[in-house]
Amino acid sequence: MIIELEEIKKNYKKVLDSDVRSLISLHEKDRKTPGRPSKWLKAVNRSAIVLLAANTEYYIESLVCSSIKYLISKNIKATKYPENLRLWIFNESIQRKGIGINKSKEIVEISMKLWSEVRELKEEEINIKLIQERFSNPTPENINWVMSLFGINGYLSNLEITINKNRVQCKSLLGELARRRNKIAHGEINENPTIADIKRLNRFCILFSNQIKKDIEKIILGCV
Repeated sequence: MIIELEEIKKNYKKVLDSDVRSLISLHEKDRKTPGRPSKWLKAVNRSAIVLLAANTEYYIESLVCSSIKYLISKNIKATKYPENLRLWIFNESIQRKGIGINKSKEIVEISMKLWSEVRELKEEEINIKLIQERFSNPTPENINWVMSLFGINGYLSNLEITINKNRVQCKSLLGELARRRNKIAHGEINENPTIADIKRLNRFCILFSNQIKKDIEKIILGCV
């Protein structure tokens, strides 16, 4: 177990308790109050979806960034890093520096660094911040992309989780969360999630957070 990742998971669940579950409790309390306008409850529900998506985004970003920093701290050789991650770093380095085919020397130098069996990668060479910026939203597409950096292609293709004895597709629920969040964040007034929707998505996110943390951790520990 990687302590840093375990702390990130604990903090994620703590934030969901303080943010999303608090809004759920507020809804449960206020809906029983006579004369309470329905618009108030709609605003609470909409806010819960945005917070759930935002916290999930931050959680996955934190897992990924901390995992890479963990590898850096272990001073492992470049070839120990997932190859897909190194290929992405190579591609980004070429594009960022505007290196064309006429500058073969620079291309060879970058390749030698990323595929070295005797040299460690430096944090500035990996550009973790760029990965974080590229992720931006916990859509199925972005989650598949970030997991591909760890060598898992099509991560969500067949991934399912059991909720209340029912098997659900992670790709489907993550897509639902992203769509609802985007509609609300961009002012779609007709997007009105129910309290049941929020509870279901909140439960899913907690279970999914366990799964993705376990999968990333397994890969990282296999690199060390």
